[in-house]
Amino acid sequence: MVRFYVKNAVSWTALFMLPIIVFVSTIDDEVNPEVVAAVHATVSVNESEAYLYLMGIKAPEDTDPAELGREILELTDDIPAEKIIELDEDTDILPKPTGPLFCNYFKEGCLNSLFTTDFDIGNISLEHRTLISRAEHFFRFNEFRTLTRPSPDEIIPDAGYLSSAERIKVLGAISNHKEGRSDLAVKSLMDQMTNLRQAMELQDNLFGRLVFLAKLSEVLDVASIILTDSQPGTIYRIPQMT
Repeated sequence: MVRFYVKNAVSWTALFMLPIIVFVSTIDDEVNPEVVAAVHATVSVNESEAYLYLMGIKAPEDTDPAELGREILELTDDIPAEKIIELDEDTDILPKPTGPLFCNYFKEGCLNSLFTTDFDIGNISLEHRTLISRAEHFFRFNEFRTLTRPSPDEIIPDAGYLSSAERIKVLGAISNHKEGRSDLAVKSLMDQMTNLRQAMELQDNLFGRLVFLAKLSEVLDVASIILTDSQPGTIYRIPQMT
């Protein structure tokens, strides 16, 4: 593991130094227009609306999450991570769903409680309509690029908001199943898995992939319970994970 890290570190250092060496060796030459175009293209690639949107998904209602994400990103250069967390606590941000229905999926009894707890999915969806809308908006992005450098105090997007929005979709499927609409419940879960898989494929870091993998596991388990509880003989095709 150590050798692999050192080897890659040296490789990336060499890759980083190569353009500098080339630039110094041609410093007296006229700048090639193609080089300038390549530089501008590289700068544009470093932008990611999806990343900024997810970083700022906690923005207050009637504000642009991407703008907050950009502000947070700019703050990381001047303010330590713990100070930014303190600012979040003192700022009017979008409320995050709480309560038994938003329990930690990996905590014992959580999955069972989703099926045994009474709830009104209409009220939940109405109360958190802004979060649901933002989650749907995020899944429409076809790109994702982390804009921060890896470090011990790196600021990462609050995955709890997106996770809660996906939980509401799961609750919607459970509600449909309880009301006898199991076919509709399974279809919605299949669509949800497709969105999660696509988002996971776009992630360029381990943390992001693990977040979406955890939600995929939750959705798959819920779908399995509903399928088992449905009428015998009903066959559903679950999309492959690869």
